[in-house]
Amino acid sequence: QCDAHFAVRALGRSPFKAPRPWAPPVERAPADAPALPGLPESPSKTLGMRKPPGPGSPFTDGRRTTKQGPIDLAHGSRGEERGTNFHLTAAGPAECTVKLRGAHWSFASCEVKCAGGVALLCNQEGEVFLGDCEVGGLGRQGQRATDGVIAMDGAAASLERCAVRDTFQGVVAHVRRSEVSVRACTLQHNLLAIVLTDGASLAVSDCLVIDNTAAAI
Repeated sequence: QCDAHFAVRALGRSPFKAPRPWAPPVERAPADAPALPGLPESPSKTLGMRKPPGPGSPFTDGRRTTKQGPIDLAHGSRGEERGTNFHLTAAGPAECTVKLRGAHWSFASCEVKCAGGVALLCNQEGEVFLGDCEVGGLGRQGQRATDGVIAMDGAAASLERCAVRDTFQGVVAHVRRSEVSVRACTLQHNLLAIVLTDGASLAVSDCLVIDNTAAAI
């Protein structure tokens, strides 16, 4: 017996309270402080606490930076990323481009993509908010991601105005009180667009779910 909670609405009010989008506190660095480094260029580094990018960062001049995964955001860390590409060609389906283990992060206008693995995994009661992001695979011809976004083990994930494409499973709400909210997003060219498993909660509103091979939900 499945005790998952699921709601889809086109307009109006969701029957249960969806996860609240999380946004990190803004910390202002002194004017003469050196620019903070971005996420690591080399793979397999673990990040701790980090402030949002300050003056002089690559985000302030309109250029996009590509960061190579896997990137592991450590337990208790929090911050935000804007206008950055996160890419990974995975060696196996268990690898993630970005993994949040009990971390609290926000991504705006970013690409989080993976070929052969998971684009973004949030677990251990972490929280992630993605706004205006491209998430999924690096392409359809052998470049699909196994999963776009996975929230599991009590994590919460909110997606707004995102596109999730070219995966086997687009957005996954997986076990143990995990909560996922998908609002005003496009889910396209996936095998399964949305997957909900036992003990998780999912709210979907105002989305375009189209051209998915096996099922929408």
